[in-house]
Amino acid sequence: MENIEFPYADELDAEMKNFETTWTQLEEFRKGMKEFEDEDWIIFRAKPYRFEEFLLSWEEKFRAQPSKSDFIIRVLRDIEGYKVRYYIKDNAKLLDCIQLLNITVECFVDHHSQPEISSWRHIF
Repeated sequence: MENIEFPYADELDAEMKNFETTWTQLEEFRKGMKEFEDEDWIIFRAKPYRFEEFLLSWEEKFRAQPSKSDFIIRVLRDIEGYKVRYYIKDNAKLLDCIQLLNITVECFVDHHSQPEISSWRHIF
């Protein structure tokens, strides 16, 4: 039997490995987000810095990828959105307000009318 050459096999193999890596990372990121979603509000509120560290860690991992798929770009946008909405607000960290540290007027001006929440999952 004659050996058949497939000139694009190495390129296809590299692309498939890249897809596998991307999807594995996305699955791990989603698992981490799910853990925050399932966490009771009182527990989250005690250590909100964990969410900030989680976002920064994953942002670094996704930015380090040599080629960024549309999925990775979307997740990076979502991470940026979480950072803007939940812990950077007029140079005051909203997560500090959540934990009742460094309370400033900004903590209450924008958020005083929000209903009491029992879990973190509504944010995700």
